[in-house]
Amino acid sequence: MLYKMNGADNEDQTMTFDKLMSLPVAFQERHHQSEVKSIKELTPKAWRPKDRMKTVSVALTLCININVDPPDVVKTSPCARKECWLDPFAQEPQKSSENIGAMLQQQYERWQPRARYKCTLDPTTEEVRRLCTTLRRNSKEERVLYHYNGHGVPRPTNNGEIWVFNDNYTQYIPLSIYDLQSWMGSPSIYVYDCSCAGQILKSYMSFADQREQDLLAKGKDPTPAKEIRSCIQLAACSENQLLPMNPEVPADLFTACLTTPIKTALQWFYYQKHSHLNSNITLEQIEKLPGKLGDRRTPLGELNWIFTAITDTIAWNVLPRDVFHRLFRQDLMVASLFRNFLLAERIMRSYKCTPVSEPRLPPTFIHPMWDAWDNAVDICISQIPDLLNDPEYVFKNSEFFSQQLTAFQGWLSLGAQERHPPEQLPIVLQVLLSQVHRVRALDLLGCFLDLGPWAVNLALSVGIFPYVLKLLQSLAKDLRPMLVFIWAKILAIDGINLLDLLQDCQGDLVKDDGHLYFIKILQDYTQTVESRAMAVFVLAEIVKDYSHAQEACLQVICANIVPTLLEQLESHNGTYIISTSPNLRQWICICLGRMWANYSQAKWRGVREKAHEHLYALLEDKHAQVRTAALYALGQFVNFQPGYTTEQSANVNQAIGAKLAPMHQYEGSPIVRAELINSLQSLVSYWDSSFVDFALRFAASSDGTSRCPIGFTTAPPSFVGDVVVAVSPSSTGSSPPGGSCGSASGRWAISHNSNEHLLVCNDDQQVSECIKRLRRVSITSPGASYNSIIANIWKTLEDLTHDPAPHVAHLAKIVYNNVLHKALELGQKTNSPTSVSSIRNGVESLNRNRNRRTLSSGSRTSNRTSNRSIRNRNVNSMSSICENLVVTEFCEWTASAFAQPSCLIGSEGTFVNQKDAAKHELRRRKVEDYMRTYQSIDASFHRLDLPRSAEQQFLQKLNHPPIITRFHPDTNHLISADRTGKMSVWDWASGTKKNEFQNNDFGVDMDPTITDMLFINQHTADCMLAVATDDGAVRVWNDDICVSNCTPRMVTAWRSSTDIIAANDRQVGTIMCWNQQDLRLYTAGDSKSLNVWNVETELQELAIPTGNESRLSSISYHSHNKLLAAGCDNGGVQLFDFRVKNPHQSLLSAHGSKVINVSYVGHDLLLTASESGSIKLWDVKKNCEPYSTIRQKKKGPMLCANAHSQLLVVACATKDHAINLLDFNGQELGAVKSYDGFLGKTIGQVNCLSYHPLQANLAVGTVDCYLSVHSGASRR
Repeated sequence: MLYKMNGADNEDQTMTFDKLMSLPVAFQERHHQSEVKSIKELTPKAWRPKDRMKTVSVALTLCININVDPPDVVKTSPCARKECWLDPFAQEPQKSSENIGAMLQQQYERWQPRARYKCTLDPTTEEVRRLCTTLRRNSKEERVLYHYNGHGVPRPTNNGEIWVFNDNYTQYIPLSIYDLQSWMGSPSIYVYDCSCAGQILKSYMSFADQREQDLLAKGKDPTPAKEIRSCIQLAACSENQLLPMNPEVPADLFTACLTTPIKTALQWFYYQKHSHLNSNITLEQIEKLPGKLGDRRTPLGELNWIFTAITDTIAWNVLPRDVFHRLFRQDLMVASLFRNFLLAERIMRSYKCTPVSEPRLPPTFIHPMWDAWDNAVDICISQIPDLLNDPEYVFKNSEFFSQQLTAFQGWLSLGAQERHPPEQLPIVLQVLLSQVHRVRALDLLGCFLDLGPWAVNLALSVGIFPYVLKLLQSLAKDLRPMLVFIWAKILAIDGINLLDLLQDCQGDLVKDDGHLYFIKILQDYTQTVESRAMAVFVLAEIVKDYSHAQEACLQVICANIVPTLLEQLESHNGTYIISTSPNLRQWICICLGRMWANYSQAKWRGVREKAHEHLYALLEDKHAQVRTAALYALGQFVNFQPGYTTEQSANVNQAIGAKLAPMHQYEGSPIVRAELINSLQSLVSYWDSSFVDFALRFAASSDGTSRCPIGFTTAPPSFVGDVVVAVSPSSTGSSPPGGSCGSASGRWAISHNSNEHLLVCNDDQQVSECIKRLRRVSITSPGASYNSIIANIWKTLEDLTHDPAPHVAHLAKIVYNNVLHKALELGQKTNSPTSVSSIRNGVESLNRNRNRRTLSSGSRTSNRTSNRSIRNRNVNSMSSICENLVVTEFCEWTASAFAQPSCLIGSEGTFVNQKDAAKHELRRRKVEDYMRTYQSIDASFHRLDLPRSAEQQFLQKLNHPPIITRFHPDTNHLISADRTGKMSVWDWASGTKKNEFQNNDFGVDMDPTITDMLFINQHTADCMLAVATDDGAVRVWNDDICVSNCTPRMVTAWRSSTDIIAANDRQVGTIMCWNQQDLRLYTAGDSKSLNVWNVETELQELAIPTGNESRLSSISYHSHNKLLAAGCDNGGVQLFDFRVKNPHQSLLSAHGSKVINVSYVGHDLLLTASESGSIKLWDVKKNCEPYSTIRQKKKGPMLCANAHSQLLVVACATKDHAINLLDFNGQELGAVKSYDGFLGKTIGQVNCLSYHPLQANLAVGTVDCYLSVHSGASRR
């Protein structure tokens, strides 16, 4: 009988849904889920018009010829008479013409007061020519407006002519549109207010096409003709229509709509709706509506404000985006005229007249927003009697904006998916001008921008920028959180791969002192840390590669940015920011780094403030992105520019170098190690000659007289710090005479082809003696001298060339190889054959191994960090050896996080994190599936069929012997690995291969052997596979390993131990065990210590010496009791108690030979198995004697053993080619001795055994290359 473990009945051990849901999940940070590089797909559209211009000149041509009607127009009686709201017959014709011209100019000045105006009344052809050419000449490349009033002349001709007068006003003289085009040039805008005005527009386009064809026929550039064709035109009616003659409207109704829209709209509303209005309201009262158009607090000003919002909204929702930008955002005059043109279309269509334009606009006169306009006008007009008759009457403002904000909020409540843009977006921007609704509008606008990059692009294209820029002048503190959030969204989108647009934003912000606003937010400790983090991000974007912003931020007397940023890392009211907001800490570092980039004055201020010492604490931060940002800042802080004295520069840089050199030994995050290389290259550039000298001296010592170069002749004053780095005494000796090499000049060229390498060698040479010697440089005594810092940085770079993360190793090789190559060139120049040979061997050794395989898709180094052969470079060009050879994209990548959606308005108006909500739902479904599988253990295997408990379910012949196997916890997949590093994924139920990939095919020096595998996050949708190799490396792969023909993504990789035994003496390799509850990974093996890695922080937490000469061969962790058992190759079992701060160790004399398996089973039982054949159970509370012995030594030695995690069964493989299945009483449940089939072949010697965590399935790998699965379940 085989039952589930009794220990599982204990309440603390029972697997429950709530317990699984509460378990933490490893490797969920953003850098684990995406590649650390700038996200090009977020690149925004160019929302800021590059061809922005002004209408600087206006030509007014009035051909009204008062008292004389044109011969081709028969006017009604009564007829429309007013021109510019003046009665032309109230005065003598000449005086009336002058007054009308002056009034028209005043009406246009309302929209462009600074333009140059010229008016001609009843002109001749020559006067028009002179007017147009003069204004075009004075306007240069800016826009000119030409207004033509042809009420007193015949209609335009089909030949493309309009009419003017002769000198005596006795004849109508035709004026060709072709000539008018030539005089006006481009850019221009034309307004035609006459009957059949559409004919002028038609002729204009025809002449423009003719010009283009003529230029093409002559072989000339047609661009001038295209520019003329693109000019803007507004015509009062189509080509066959007459102007309205209704006496209730002015004769120049089209001009009135364009220049006095509110007055025209009110009068038209009165005539259209007067039957529904209060009988006490008259037209004269409407004309006396109080207020000013520019004052939004008055009735007239509010109407004008609503009109602007409505017409902008109609245009935004109807027009194509490019047309909207051109007509409504490029030129203030053009925008005003086209807003009013929408009104003209509505009003003139009511009089059977259709205005036309170029570019053509779709119909807008029936848009539903006009109903909102009518409602606002109606409410305003209804209050006119009270406003005029009662001085104490308080005007009731329209609820238009409040209602539109409510509609916008309703749109937002529907979610973050991309839908048709909200039609209220332009209205929201208008509301920002109102103090009454500003807070609500900003709040809703922030919610909209948070929907994603597409929403930010929409807001920018509709014109958000000038509004939020102006609001930075506000002193209201309640606006700060919303404004800083909005600006963070804008700059996160605007700065991604569009540096020209970002520089425009930077210039505008600095010009308007916008940077001071964000510095004040940073200094305001009443603001949340999230708001201050966004303020620092905005400041970092402002100073990015912009010297004027750097100077502005540094020269502020009361708000100098460097001490202000450093102050954030200090205690305020008993709270340390360093422990409260990783995002704030991260952006403080990035902002400091960008301030210091190529700006020595900011670095000098940093030295005064001891900035580097403030940043040291962040190098041990529990968040990898904070450590990366601190490294970026320190890399920028390293000074290799003039500005410091030699002693100051040396002291600071030595301190930084001493701090950074040993950092890789306890660092588990690839993004941190990549930035470490980026920072170290700054130190290499600063000490360029010393590093070349180091390489030459160490190469010269290859004859055995010296183990490591020391005694540099150009050592700056030594620095004594708190970092323990020095050259090992065993590696020191006499160095050959000679001084340091000359100072360098020049920069190495980098190829954009990642397949080009330095000094490619095709023969099989061994690793150079020089690299072997540098491996001996170690960390010993305190007191970091200049020479020891050089040596330790060099060793760090050499270690990182073998980093398990491919892109990290690639970056390190670029820096490392370039130093070696510079030394090679110098050695060739000085005719030193020994140095040249040794260094050449070193470079070739690195590149030979890199060239053995093509970098797989796991290597994502950008083209900026690829190699190009530099063997033929001039030796005399020696400046910084590797300045900017490697450039990470960490800062740009982390900035893109602000562009991503973060919040969603829930059904009750609350905010929830959209991404977290989706992941929680996925996890819930995964845990439910896991629980069903877990609970099925009772039903399926509560009573196993003993005769069939070892029945073969799967058998496959492989190309290489499998050395380790693992079952996927919740699928029918089996993962096997062989000695070549190849991972195979099999669907053992169907017998098919699902996937295959290489674990370490990244050009490492030697082929490391896979020695252990385990699954992380088994209970979630983010299940990952951790793979350990005998060189101490651990690589973590995502769950794509089980997807057919899919290359899995490497989530992370690091070296778990730095004291791994040499390859030719390794016996155990690297072994692992996993603690999901505490997110700890324990590694041991061919190392002198048990290493505890906190995968949440990605740092080495402990390195516990094992205390004896034996090696740990198997480890197991009990998550409830927090005990770790480690079997040794001498037969002992060490117990580590992690309930105390310094884990207590005890030793069990368990076996007399190597322990091949230790496993916690049940609540307090420990199973141990040895090579000699004994299997014992121990009570961890009474560890003096074994609880029971399952298998005696006399039954023969074993090759491997494995116990099931849930069932009381253990499988052991013996040397007589058999696998025995035993219960914990020692009773044999079954055996596997041969493969199924007629005359089944005897199984080969077993390499590995592994049980499924939740099913009674046993995987077996043998030396004869067979992989099989056995269980008592029925064959599928």
